[in-house]
Amino acid sequence: ILDTYIYQSMYGGTGSLLGKLLLQNSSHSFSLKKILSDCEGGKSAYSAFELSSMIDISALTNYSGTLDVNSQLDNINVDLSTLEILTPDLTAQLTDLKSSSDINFTEFREQLAQVSVDMNLTSLASELRDFAANISSVSSSDSTNFYAHANTTDSINDNELADFIKAMATLESKIDALEAAVNGTSDTVDNTLVAFNDTQTYLQNNGSQTVKDEAKNYANRLLKVVDSMVNDTLDALENEIGLCTPVWNLYNDIFVISFCKYLVDTLNGFWFGVGWCIFFFIPSIIFATKLAKHYRKMKHHNGKDVEDKRLPSPEVVRRHSPGLKKNKVGHSDGKGSLTDW
Repeated sequence: ILDTYIYQSMYGGTGSLLGKLLLQNSSHSFSLKKILSDCEGGKSAYSAFELSSMIDISALTNYSGTLDVNSQLDNINVDLSTLEILTPDLTAQLTDLKSSSDINFTEFREQLAQVSVDMNLTSLASELRDFAANISSVSSSDSTNFYAHANTTDSINDNELADFIKAMATLESKIDALEAAVNGTSDTVDNTLVAFNDTQTYLQNNGSQTVKDEAKNYANRLLKVVDSMVNDTLDALENEIGLCTPVWNLYNDIFVISFCKYLVDTLNGFWFGVGWCIFFFIPSIIFATKLAKHYRKMKHHNGKDVEDKRLPSPEVVRRHSPGLKKNKVGHSDGKGSLTDW
């Protein structure tokens, strides 16, 4: 009705009335039926009323058209051709480290093996005491000194010599640990020098492009997060925010239930009954007319039903009245009719 009759009466021709009024585009298929159908299906107002034709949210959120991150990153000039990682000082330090790790541990162990304490200081202290006892009668002062030397010898045996033996054992274990630690240091330093040199060459030749590529990758990861948020917002706007179900409920309550079911259906029942009455009244009138002659009023006597020769037999004269059709019944009491008793 809207697109055919009302549009034709207002603008002439054919087209969409709502599209003409709301969107200024009569060729846009914007129908009330589709709006009500979408609202019944629970769509959002943005989708049901096709607000994208008036407000294009996707165009507003298309930031990539105005913000060209890749071109901005391409304009960044990163010059790493003069970058120097393997400096002369660093090379000298690594070379010194390599030289310092070249230790002859076998020579260390041979030197430690030559340091041995085979003297029995306990026997030496005992001999000193015996000698002091022998010379006590000759020189008491010398005897006292020898006793002091014997005590010093015992002290050295119990303290300094024991500590020295422990220190020797500790030194040997540390030499073993140091040898295990520096083992392969020379090869490690050589590999480090080669790696530094290769890294420096790569950065000088390809560092600028590598930095740009990594910056683009990082920017793309950030933009994907933004795109995800934008897509979620658009999806919520098109499917979740502002559901137009109340529009369908209003239409359904006013037109479908109140108008159609309560009013139109009631009138339909009334007119249906009237139609059936008219349908049955026509044959009823015909039959009633045909049967009317059997229900007309007649006079008769209440006497005995005996034959009276003096009285003539009652006679009913049937004649059609002028102007009546064949199926009409007329009656008159003319000549020869039944007389009153």
